[in-house]
Amino acid sequence: MMTSQQMTDIEVAPDIEVALKQLPTATTLNERKLAFHYAANIWDGQTDVFENGPLLGGITRALAIGMYVNERRRPDTRLRTYDWFSLRVGVDLPEGTWRRLVEFGYLTNEQVNAAHAAGTFKPLFEALHSGCDYWPLVQSEVGYLPGHRNDVPKFGESVFYAPAGRKFGLAFVDGCKSWYGTKHWFFEIAPHLAPDTHVLFQDYGTHTCFWLPMLVGLMPDCFQLRANVDHTYAFQILKPVSREEIESIYPDEPADLGREIYDAVFDAHLEAASTRNDRWQIMVLQVQRAAAYAYIGYKDKARAILDELLMNPEWLQHRHFLESARRAPTYSPEGEILL
Repeated sequence: MMTSQQMTDIEVAPDIEVALKQLPTATTLNERKLAFHYAANIWDGQTDVFENGPLLGGITRALAIGMYVNERRRPDTRLRTYDWFSLRVGVDLPEGTWRRLVEFGYLTNEQVNAAHAAGTFKPLFEALHSGCDYWPLVQSEVGYLPGHRNDVPKFGESVFYAPAGRKFGLAFVDGCKSWYGTKHWFFEIAPHLAPDTHVLFQDYGTHTCFWLPMLVGLMPDCFQLRANVDHTYAFQILKPVSREEIESIYPDEPADLGREIYDAVFDAHLEAASTRNDRWQIMVLQVQRAAAYAYIGYKDKARAILDELLMNPEWLQHRHFLESARRAPTYSPEGEILL
């Protein structure tokens, strides 16, 4: 049985909290505090730390500061962070982000204009962090996660491959935005995970990303839930998983699994969430089941789940969220899946 601890108030030093609040990020402050806590106190300091999907690096900063203050850290360990870093596609940032970063003095207009001309925000990411004490610990790389097997990035960027000869003792995952991208990431990273590695999935509590609870649920002997804050759920890897196991258990596309398998996985997750009284996850797991149904073609059943949730008075405070899911519960690499 999974057990977890909801960590709702993680204390950090005032100067660290100020640093964690500075950069635009899609993560909550408590999620950044959780990442800091894991890097500073739980990571053993003997292996590298992995991150994907950093965007401008709100979590990067939290992880790197945690590593910097961790007294067990070996000098040669690094935070290896991977992103597509493309400005040729939509970047999930609030309107006016670049202007505000220039106004605050974090970037210059010349840097922003040069990055847009080059089509990559990697130089901007590096500029935001390069003046910090922790910067020597950070190694940023372009690493595209394919949406389907044999998918390649449109503009020739590098596909993510785990670095040879490196082991990871902590991973923060915020870039697995598709079913196959998640498989590609885990297929690559699994041989590089040190024993007892902790993996923090930022989108695990996000209704669109049903592939993350499916990954965990299809390999229940591998993952054990340890903590959760807001949408981020932290798991410990209990045993190694071979690439052959991943290929045999987690198919290339959602439709390659029957609906009964989705039901079995989500039923097990719901039972565990009920046991630990995780009310948010109880609701989100039902939306994720509906998202999976919609993806594999059972749209009537997806609508029925969401309509029932919308009628349940317990979830009235989340009505806007549920109405959004009722319109488009998930997406594929080709775009939103509409109901």
